Amino acid sequence: MRVFLLLISIVASLLAVLPARAHDRFFPRQEGEKVRYAVVIEFGRGYISGVGIIASQEEEICGVVFNEFGVSVMSFSYDPRRNRVKILDAAGKLNRWYVRRIIRKDMVHVMNALQMSETTYVNEKRRIRYTFTPLDSQE
Repeated sequence: MRVFLLLISIVASLLAVLPARAHDRFFPRQEGEKVRYAVVIEFGRGYISGVGIIASQEEEICGVVFNEFGVSVMSFSYDPRRNRVKILDAAGKLNRWYVRRIIRKDMVHVMNALQMSETTYVNEKRRIRYTFTPLDSQE
């Protein structure tokens, strides 16, 4: 009977720890921690896909999205205290003031969604879908 109760308590403690670890893999929480994503940004006439890396540095979160060819599509920084995103670099057609403004506002929602372990954000007004799927880290 004691062995049975011991096994139940071990299983219960493991189940309590597992969701917390799964939650941590969506968003970097500690200094120097990195999370890698498969990124797909879908919009009316096409899509952008590639790999995204988000890393925690000092007081902010920095991120970059690369396409399949290794070209940087955009880089950004996120200040969690002020809940603000700054687009540092955008490539090609994304480097227009009105497009950067939309991406900046949407990335705030994406960062908030990732903190709540959600992988998708949809901008209903502009019909833009952002999907950030965590990749398994093999470090």
